[in-house]
Order: sequence, then structure tokens, then C-alpha cells
Amino acid sequence: MKISPPLQWAVASACLLLVGSPMASAQITSFVGTQHFNDGDILGTGTYLTAVSGQPAPFDHFIGSDASGPNFDAQWTMLFTMPTVVNSATITLGIYDHDSKASANPVSLFTAGGADLTSTLNAAMTAHGGANGEYNVYTVDLPSSAYAALLTGSAGFQLTLNGPGSSVLGNTTFNGAGLDFAKLYIAVPEPATEAWFGVSALLGVAWVHRCRRRSR
Repeated sequence: MKISPPLQWAVASACLLLVGSPMASAQITSFVGTQHFNDGDILGTGTYLTAVSGQPAPFDHFIGSDASGPNFDAQWTMLFTMPTVVNSATITLGIYDHDSKASANPVSLFTAGGADLTSTLNAAMTAHGGANGEYNVYTVDLPSSAYAALLTGSAGFQLTLNGPGSSVLGNTTFNGAGLDFAKLYIAVPEPATEAWFGVSALLGVAWVHRCRRRSR
């Protein structure tokens, strides 16, 4: 099919638009709280409490007590723009004094959108950080079993820790901790719709133009 020079230029331009258009994922993010510290920072409880004061619960206070109990236990809900399709998703947590170095399995329960991520977060916490008074940031992937909840624009989370905790005097019976922030990241498809329409329309015009020339 021979296309006239103006149409050739138009199709080439549309193809360049298509190549430059994002065929990878777009993103939806949702935050609760604000990250106040860096991964690996060692700080006192007073510093943590001052930083998180005024944030939404349960990101505004230290939960539980290493010495007298109970263990840390918190629930929260994250709201976000409702996606139509989910490519992948992660949850990132900033947590203070969770003492994962004191236990092989510091997490008793962690659920995200109804999916059980207890073993996943246990693996992340035992592999990195978790010293007494340490602040750490962890990111874990959400399994596809959580995607149905994400499609509603709302996801619930629960995190419960196990003892022992730790102190300057050694291990403690219980394990208190403090959340600083949570960030939910959802990757969604972003096809280059406009570019595809442009290329299709121009090729259609070229086809009509060719048919008219042949009918003469």
C-alpha cells in the first residue's frame, strides 16, 4: 500500500508518539503517616513520640510495652483511587523498636487486604534491622490474593508482634513498638490508548485513500 508523503509523515509521527507513550505501569499510592526517620536510625521513645504526634491512629503513639505488655497490635485502613486492574502492589512500613533481633519470628500476624503476609514480613524483619531502639523500613509484595480488596479502593491491614522484645538489660517478655508510616503502592496498566487510536485512524485514512485511487 503506497501512502502519500503527508500521510507517511503523519503515520510516522503517530508511531513515534506510540513508542514514547508509557506502555509500562502507572501507579496509585496511598499514605498514612509521614516518614520521619531513616532506615537504621537509633532513637529514643521520646524522639519517636514527638515526631508522630498528631498523626492518625495507630501511627501516633507507641503501642504495647516490652516490660509489662501487651505486645504490639494495630489495625488500619488505607483508601485510594479505585483501580480497574492491578499489575502488582507493595506495602512499605516504617516501624520503631520492633526488636526483631530478639526473636526468630517477631511477627505473630500480618494481613493485607485479607491476604496473610506473616511469613513474608517475618523474613524481612529477621533479615534486616530490629535492634533495640532501632527504626527500620520494610517493603513487601502483596500477593494476587489481595488484589480483589485493592479493586474496591480500600484495604485493611493488621500487624501483631510476638515477644520477646529487647532492652538494654536483655530480652523482655513482651514486644511493644511504634508505627511511623505506611505506604501502599499499586501498579496499574497504562496502555498508550491515544497513540493507538491515532495510528489506527491514520492507517484507515490511508486505506480509504488507496481504495479511491484504485477505483479511478
